[in-house]
Amino acid sequence: MGSKNNLLSILTFAKVKVLLSLLLVSTIMIFSSCEVIPKEEEPLPPPIKEPPKVEYKTVPAKRGTLIKSHNNLTAKFVCPVLTDVAFEDSGLKFKEFYVKEGDTVNAGDVLAVADTSSIENQISQQEITLRKLELTYLQQKANNADEFSLMKTSIDIESATAKLEELKAALQRASLISPISGQVTYVDSSIKEGDSITAKKVLVRVADLSQLMLEYSGDKVNDLRAGMEVDVTYNHKQYKGEIILTPREAPQDADSNTKKSALIKVEGLSEPAKALNDSASFSVILDVRENVIITYRNYISRSGGKNTVQVLQDGVKVQRTVEIGLETTSEVEIISGLEEGELVIVP
Repeated sequence: MGSKNNLLSILTFAKVKVLLSLLLVSTIMIFSSCEVIPKEEEPLPPPIKEPPKVEYKTVPAKRGTLIKSHNNLTAKFVCPVLTDVAFEDSGLKFKEFYVKEGDTVNAGDVLAVADTSSIENQISQQEITLRKLELTYLQQKANNADEFSLMKTSIDIESATAKLEELKAALQRASLISPISGQVTYVDSSIKEGDSITAKKVLVRVADLSQLMLEYSGDKVNDLRAGMEVDVTYNHKQYKGEIILTPREAPQDADSNTKKSALIKVEGLSEPAKALNDSASFSVILDVRENVIITYRNYISRSGGKNTVQVLQDGVKVQRTVEIGLETTSEVEIISGLEEGELVIVP
C-alpha cells in the first residue's frame, strides 16, 4: 500500500513537472514571438517642396511721343451764310418759280416772277400820257404860250415821268432776283400760280457756296478748339481745314445749333455745289507730348482717386502709385511714379 502511494506521488510529480515544462516552453515561445515580430515604424514626414517660382509677364515703361487725336469723325457740309429772297410789294399775283431746290444760280439770275400784265398795261398807258404831255408842251411853245402854261405842262411832264419810272421799278420788283451766287436751298412750295403775294415773305433761300463749311456736332465736340488744324477726306480726296468756331467760342445770342456744333473751314474744296448737305470725315490732333514716360492705359488701376500700376522690382511684385498726364485710347503719360525701363506687370 505504501509503495502504491509512492508510485502515485512519483507520477503526480512527473505530471506536474511536464506541465511546468510545457508552461515554460509556451512562455518562452510567446516572448520569443514578440521579439521576432518587428515593431511598426512611424511614417516619415513628406518632403518639403519649394513653392513654384512665380513668373510675371512684363512690359518696360518707355519714353516717347504721345499724340492724342480723334480720327474719322463725320461732319456735314453746311452754309452758314444764307440769303432770303422775297417780293417787296403786295398785291401782285404769283406766276411761277424759275428754280428748284439744289439749283446753282449766279448773282442777278431770276428766281421767280409775278404776273405783271396789269403793271405792263399801266406802263403802256403812262407812256401814252407822257407822250401827250410832251406834245402839248411842244405845241404850247410853238404857239408862244405864256410862261405859266408852259410851267404847268412841264410839271405835269415831270409827274408823269416819275410815275412811269415808278411803274417800271415795280415791274422790275415783280421778278425775284438772286443777290448772290450760290445754291438754292429752299423754295416755298406752298405758293401757287395766281396766289396773292405777301410782301417780305421768303419764297427762295440761296446759300453762299464760298462760305461752305463742315459742321460737326458729335460727342467729341467739346474736345475741339478754334484754330485747330484738321485733315478732311471727301470723295476720296484729301483737304486741309481749320476749326473756326466751337461751342466754347459761340456768342451768347447764337442759336441752339451753333452752341452745340463746331464749324470747319475747308481749303480748296472742289465742286462745292455738290458738297452742300453731303458728309465728309476729318481727323484732328488734340495734344502732343514729347519725350515723356508712356505705358498702356489698361495697365493702370483706378480706385479711390488713385492711379496705380504693378511693377516688378528685384523680382518682387510692387504696387506703385503714379500721376497721369495726357491719355489716349490706348496709352497714358506718366508724370511721376514710374521711370523709363521699369518693368510694368501685365494684368
